[in-house]
Amino acid sequence: MRKWPVLLCAMSFTAGAQTAPRWWLGFIDSNDRAFLEISPGADACVERDALVRKATAVPGQVVPSRLNPATQIDKLARLTFGVIDLEGRGRERVMTRVVAIVREAEGARLPLPPPCWYLAEAGADAPGYRASEDRIAVGVHPPRSLMVRQFDQTWKSYGALGAPHGADSRFAAAAEMPTALRDRVAALLPEATQLHAQAFSATLDVARGPEPLWLIGAIGRGDAPADQAGTYNTVNLIVREAAVVLSPVLYLAGPSGGLVRNPAGSFVLQVAAAVDLDGDGVDELIVRARYYAGGNLKVLRWNGLRFVESRQGGYEGE
Repeated sequence: MRKWPVLLCAMSFTAGAQTAPRWWLGFIDSNDRAFLEISPGADACVERDALVRKATAVPGQVVPSRLNPATQIDKLARLTFGVIDLEGRGRERVMTRVVAIVREAEGARLPLPPPCWYLAEAGADAPGYRASEDRIAVGVHPPRSLMVRQFDQTWKSYGALGAPHGADSRFAAAAEMPTALRDRVAALLPEATQLHAQAFSATLDVARGPEPLWLIGAIGRGDAPADQAGTYNTVNLIVREAAVVLSPVLYLAGPSGGLVRNPAGSFVLQVAAAVDLDGDGVDELIVRARYYAGGNLKVLRWNGLRFVESRQGGYEGE
């Protein structure tokens, strides 16, 4: 049986802060220091690139910026954030620095750009400091209670490896995947050779509470010409668990919607957690998008009819 425990992290409000709740994606490193992504604009990204070039650019190195962290929140508010990881552990943290983190492929052509800047705690800008990501986190200002909905990590990947001779290579190794889910994928991507599925839960209606959902998707070789042999078609969708065959699609992606027919944009999704980020009682989904050589985080927001992408984290190469 699947179970969906709910963890609650209690955080107090910052005195005098009257701004609307805001949130940031980020991580907590192996030294227990928090980093929250900010995107202050293209000019700041140019400054970041110049600083990284001047630095001894080793992967993970933290590079300080002259940017003022107070520009990211209300000028009258303290720089105190509530930071919680996706296992429900959190506390208030004072984020007094703006820094960049050098990536291994900083100058390489990536399908998505890395983050420009992070809000960070004191000490993260010490000479020679290197950040090693340990766990995904979310920061909110002012600090407040965050509900993190966890669930068994049932994400499974299915493929043609080990398929008996003459079997249908799309689904031969996916015997455990419910037939209704396989049929749903086949209707969208009949040439699929790799499939994935995940059962999870989220609150889409406050009155109904958490409900079971499915993430399903697939990757398949397309009909690209010989000089584009690396091209794959991909699809990711979310449906309600009940009456899966007839259930309307709540989310359908690629980066530009629908099927994706290029290797740079192809990705596989995995739901990391359902979190009520804005405090309205309806969950947002934090999902990992895994590309060929790295990945990023996406936040999906429920608009009453479907999930829409409301934020995308910077690309993290592997």
